[in-house]
Amino acid sequence: MLWHGSATLWVGPVTVTQRGTEVSTRHAAHLDRMLFGTPAGRPVSLRVALAALRWRRLLVAAGHSALSEGLESMGRLVLQARPGDGPWELLEALIGEAPVQAERSWCRPAPAGFAAPSLERALMTLLRRCGRPVAAVRLAHFAGGFEGVAIAQPRFGALTPLDRAGLDGGMFPRRRTLVINVDHPAVGSVLAGAEREPEAAAYLLAKMVLLPDPEDDLLLALEAWRLRCLQPTR
Repeated sequence: MLWHGSATLWVGPVTVTQRGTEVSTRHAAHLDRMLFGTPAGRPVSLRVALAALRWRRLLVAAGHSALSEGLESMGRLVLQARPGDGPWELLEALIGEAPVQAERSWCRPAPAGFAAPSLERALMTLLRRCGRPVAAVRLAHFAGGFEGVAIAQPRFGALTPLDRAGLDGGMFPRRRTLVINVDHPAVGSVLAGAEREPEAAAYLLAKMVLLPDPEDDLLLALEAWRLRCLQPTR
């Protein structure tokens, strides 16, 4: 059973059976049982798990990854659990609902593994000319559940909650790094021709990010054309 407070969660007394053994939060001896483990292999007691639950700092992950490692470095407790396994079922009994999965609530970009400097420069220049204070543009793969086109980060590679990963209609309140998701199908199609025509590719990516109305799209296209005209003949 779970009661919601302003900053903490209180887990009521629960008795569950895990693999034929009764576990109760009423018994102090049970609280020190190592019933869980982190994706990195560190054992975790029921007491520690309950404390993390109360302070809303507990997440679960299917396995070790850059995402789980980063979340732990932030002070989150990440337990290894998959739907239907013992740790998951115990957490579900304690919470009264499914535990929060790291992969579905956070994301973390990592370098794409290939270079596209002409595209990155063109997109950054184009966005700046359209009044978006972009500090840099990076191409990346994403660990976690992000499936959108791009996010804006104060620092490339930072962990980002998915509920704050949106671009709010392409607005950038401060200078941010624009991180493009190379695994997005539409982005992948654009990247296929980016080496040959980076300005055209930058225009298409800018459209995906800004979602401009027809008048702003015309201005965006004109700026992209001016950029292209400044380049030597390819």
